Amino acid sequence: MVYGGGGYKILLVLHLLAVIIGFGPWFLNGLIPQRALGSEPGEAQAISRANLQVSVVSQYAIYAVVIFGLGTLGASHKHTIDFGDTFVWLSILLWVAVVGVLHGMVLPAQRRLAAGDGDRATLTQRQSLGVALINLLVIVALFLMVFEPGHTLPRTF
Repeated sequence: MVYGGGGYKILLVLHLLAVIIGFGPWFLNGLIPQRALGSEPGEAQAISRANLQVSVVSQYAIYAVVIFGLGTLGASHKHTIDFGDTFVWLSILLWVAVVGVLHGMVLPAQRRLAAGDGDRATLTQRQSLGVALINLLVIVALFLMVFEPGHTLPRTF
């Protein structure tokens, strides 16, 4: 495949769709726990279960982000992007941090809220903080992808 060819463009579209589906829900996900916190316990648990379902679906798209991103990188045949470009490897590190926050902080809190276990206020705070961190990391990665600091190869478009 050559940069700009059909395979490259398909991988790029899949990468961007995975980004939208995976990270899109998280930008508003921080609002949901606060809504649940102000609700009656039964309603709060139902809201938390729905929130968890969306999070579980979006996590698979988050995994696909790196798979299709690396595929896009490989399909470029080093014509425009290289793994050694600063913006590429920093974005991968940010993705790893997102997955770490997701699994270490957010999903455990969401599971406990959905099950009705633990202190709702503490778990809501933990989930909201984790979502804020995810959003911040995604914004930094988006900045890197758009402005491409450390880009070493000539652009051909």
